Amino acid sequence: MINVGPIHLLYFYFMLGLNLLLLLAESSMWMPSGLWFFFLYLGCSGVLGILLGSDSVAGFSKAYSGIVMNALYYFAFLRYVKFDTEWCFKVYARLAYYAAILGFVMLRFQAVAVGQVHSVFLEPGNFALVCTPAVYYYADKGLAERKWSDWWRLLVLVVAIAMSASSSGYLGLLMCLYLVGTRYRIGRWVAPALVLVTGLGMYNSSGYFRMRMDDTLFGLNTNDITHVNQSTFGLLSNWFVTAHAFHDHPILGGGLGSHVVAYDRYIEQVDGYDILDAVGAGQLGRFDASSFGLRIVSELGLLGVFGALWFMVYFYPRKATPGERRMALCVICYLFIKCLRFGNYFNPEVFFFFTIYVVNGLRARHRLRLSRPLAVAAAAPLALPEAAGA
Repeated sequence: MINVGPIHLLYFYFMLGLNLLLLLAESSMWMPSGLWFFFLYLGCSGVLGILLGSDSVAGFSKAYSGIVMNALYYFAFLRYVKFDTEWCFKVYARLAYYAAILGFVMLRFQAVAVGQVHSVFLEPGNFALVCTPAVYYYADKGLAERKWSDWWRLLVLVVAIAMSASSSGYLGLLMCLYLVGTRYRIGRWVAPALVLVTGLGMYNSSGYFRMRMDDTLFGLNTNDITHVNQSTFGLLSNWFVTAHAFHDHPILGGGLGSHVVAYDRYIEQVDGYDILDAVGAGQLGRFDASSFGLRIVSELGLLGVFGALWFMVYFYPRKATPGERRMALCVICYLFIKCLRFGNYFNPEVFFFFTIYVVNGLRARHRLRLSRPLAVAAAAPLALPEAAGA
């Protein structure tokens, strides 16, 4: 990580920026016309928050530049590969499978999270977040195509995520199980019961999962998070901060990138903060609210919440091919986990999933009708071809 004043730049974004320039040189730029309104909305949100004192220039600049760069890059990349989202997702799922295998190998050499699979990721939760959508991908593909290779990859991923002992990963697996069940008419009635039984099994067999669930429910019921584990403290303390931020700015939120300002303003009112701060763990979720859902509420308010719901409904591919529906539900699995636990706007996989969701939604809604591309692309309206094999 490189520090530039108050803004942290990851090596990843140097590579992303370089690749974006290469794609621009290839005239591969394209974006939906409505994306400009999205950028304008986020820009106005941050500027208004700065003027009102609820946001900071550094926080807004970091969040806004990261979102814009990621969105432009991934839409340009999808055009470069001729909008072959099926191929993109196939490569992603295969890489998730390889990451799971590598996670088993690395168990012997791990110095942190000993005994928990996290592969090349920083922690087990990150591994579960990125790889759980591949579980649904192979489950749905296996049921549709009946290939033993899909079932084998599914088994490897499920075992790896189970061995990650990540509570968010376990909940993601339950979400995958429910969505698989809804493939069938009878499954819509059986799936909830199956999820409940499986969830109870996870609760009884995993000490990590049981501890985090118990601590979370205890904290929510008693408003006492003094003695809960650090992961739960990070989530529930940011719940408290978000509640105050929402009370201050319920409609528009504090502004894009403003959660850190709200955190610094209210975190010391949380019982137990001084204990964790004394051992160097007092800033859990300071930058990302420990939850994508909480961060949207804190920074964008009710308008942001309704906007996110509109996005998921509008771009969901109703008249879709089986592959498009499969990818859409994989993204929903990912978003489910991210809303529970991870609040970063632009981890490498975030806009990979979201841009594929948008392109598949446009393809399903309009079947090859697209907005005009940017000036650097072809002057004529760009036709979105069907993905190969879709």
